[in-house]
Amino acid sequence: MTRVFVFLILGLCGALTACSGDRTVQSWFAPDPSLQPSPTNSPSPSLRRTRTTPRPSPSPPTVRRNPETSTEITAANNNLPQQFPEDFPHYPQASKLRPNSPQAVITGESNWETQDSSEEVLEFYREALKDQNWEIITPGDKTTPFIAQKDEKQVQLRFSDAQTATTRYTLTYGEITATPQPSPLPVSLPNLNAVSSQMRGYIQDLAALGVIPENFQPNETITRRTFARWLFAAHNQMYRDRPTKQIRPAPQAENPAFTDIPPNDTDFAIIQGLAEAGIIPSRLTGDTAALLFQPDSPLTREQLLEWKVPLDVRRSLPDASLAAIETTWGFQDVENIDPNVFPELLADFENGQQANILRAFGYTTLLQPKKAVTGAEAAASLWYFGYQGQGISAQEAQQLLTEETES
Repeated sequence: MTRVFVFLILGLCGALTACSGDRTVQSWFAPDPSLQPSPTNSPSPSLRRTRTTPRPSPSPPTVRRNPETSTEITAANNNLPQQFPEDFPHYPQASKLRPNSPQAVITGESNWETQDSSEEVLEFYREALKDQNWEIITPGDKTTPFIAQKDEKQVQLRFSDAQTATTRYTLTYGEITATPQPSPLPVSLPNLNAVSSQMRGYIQDLAALGVIPENFQPNETITRRTFARWLFAAHNQMYRDRPTKQIRPAPQAENPAFTDIPPNDTDFAIIQGLAEAGIIPSRLTGDTAALLFQPDSPLTREQLLEWKVPLDVRRSLPDASLAAIETTWGFQDVENIDPNVFPELLADFENGQQANILRAFGYTTLLQPKKAVTGAEAAASLWYFGYQGQGISAQEAQQLLTEETES
């Protein structure tokens, strides 16, 4: 029996060898095509569901060399936002973080983290940007921002004060718009020696337009009534040649916006006009808590921004959160700010060098939102109306007025 089985096997092998050129016979023993892997060697659908597809390793950052210097720069388009200049270096040991808030989307802003110290990060940017012909405006440190400028571009680096095991910092890039400087005009106002020369210029330019009275007291608190009067007058003077941009007075109203500003009030037409234009929050804007205008109460800083910024932006204000204000302005007292003013604060930050906060209060890490505004601070905020380079200053308005008078 064993011999028979062996003979059968040998015979079969011989038959196969003899028929090796016969395609018909070969097809008998060919594998089933349905069981063959695809040309791309991809697994069947059932296998693809159970197998983990390997991900390609990230490509190393491209390094290029500045043609004018020997400094090597990691390609910005691999790490930095697209808004950043091509010659801006990237700190190679830093990794990008997600934004603190999806609403804190500021053009050209990104957050970073590294195991290195803040001194190492600053030293890198000081040297690398210097090699790229950037001007270091502020050298910066752990608590104050590092600022560099080149042509019409400016980048700011500031470190987070959060207690973390790593070093975290934010890079903010923006275009610089030409800031017209106020020039003293031949307007005589008393009590200006107590303010800076720049503040003096703002005040004198507004006085030349007839916005500020001769008895102006720069360091005294300004009331809500007075600021409404100045806001109305300054805005309409700036746009005296464009009536469609002016705010219309409302001398009559069937439903006054505020119960404490009756139609016989001397400033009724101005305050009602601002309310009907939606500039001052009132029951007309759906604010049921703003039934009283409180004309003799001091104007606070957050109220100044709430009234002034909409006339700069002239479109819907951005959505904003507490995290967005922390990321942009970095105020230490952000929790004391009325959340209703967050959109104005964020829009003011996006206005760059023409932000009302910078012009009225200067550089500050404390907004002090409930603090009363002085006459000089109010004048500084009203000296310019506009958004992101499109606007007009009191000085330019005065020049237009002079040209009109001469012609």
